Amino acid sequence: MGFLSDLFSQSSEIEGEQVERDFESFLVRGEEIEKAFKIQRDLIVFTGKRLILMDKEGLLTNRRSFQSIPYRNIITFSMDTTGRFESGGVILLWLSGLGEPVTLEFSKNKFIEEIYQTLSEYVIT
Repeated sequence: MGFLSDLFSQSSEIEGEQVERDFESFLVRGEEIEKAFKIQRDLIVFTGKRLILMDKEGLLTNRRSFQSIPYRNIITFSMDTTGRFESGGVILLWLSGLGEPVTLEFSKNKFIEEIYQTLSEYVIT
């Protein structure tokens, strides 16, 4: 995507070979991407083994940072949404060994509840 499409991109669930290609070098043998969500410029990827968060940094660079969170390390998680006439919210993940939670912020995102539900399915089962 170009600069302007990155700047004004919407949130959506994404599928297909592009995500597989982007994350191919991060996956271990037998690990597959099961769901992925684009949140503005970042990605939230669910595999059968872990959650991968990709943060695209800066508007003019291709720098990306990745955080890999095995589901077994998620101790608890919560979701806070905004009011009826607002949209967005936040999902907080508390991980073993970390004092502060990992924060996933959503602004005008209709997928926060679906992401929370997907997270519930992987962490609780």
